[in-house]
Amino acid sequence: MPSTLPGLAFVEMSHVMLFVQMAPDPKSRTFHTYDTVAECMDGVRNMFEDHVHNSYSPISNFSYSMSQLLDYVDSLVDVSCMVLQESTHSYVSHDRYWVKSKLYQMLNQELQTFDEQPPNNN
Repeated sequence: MPSTLPGLAFVEMSHVMLFVQMAPDPKSRTFHTYDTVAECMDGVRNMFEDHVHNSYSPISNFSYSMSQLLDYVDSLVDVSCMVLQESTHSYVSHDRYWVKSKLYQMLNQELQTFDEQPPNNN
C-alpha cells in the first residue's frame, strides 16, 4: 500500500510496529501496528493530539507547533519502531530519533502541500 505523502514514497513497507511506554510503570507499555511508516507517524500525531485534548479537555479546537509534537515524543519513557523490509523479510529497529525525523518530514511535507494550495475565495 503506497504512502499517501509523496515524499514518503520510500516507506511502502507492508508492516510497521510502534512500541510506546507512556509512563515509568512497565504496565503502560503498548504497541500499535500500521501498514506504512506514514500511517505510523500519523498515529503518533494522533496520540499527541489525544494527550493534549485529555490534558485540556475544555479546549475543542487547538493548534500546536512542530516543536511541541517533538517534545511530546521526547517525554515518552520509550518509543521505537520495527519496520518490515520486504526485500530481506526482516524487521529493522528504529529509535525515538528516527521517529522524530519521520514526524518532521511528514509535517514539512504537509506544510508544503498546504502552501501550494490555491486560496479559497468563497
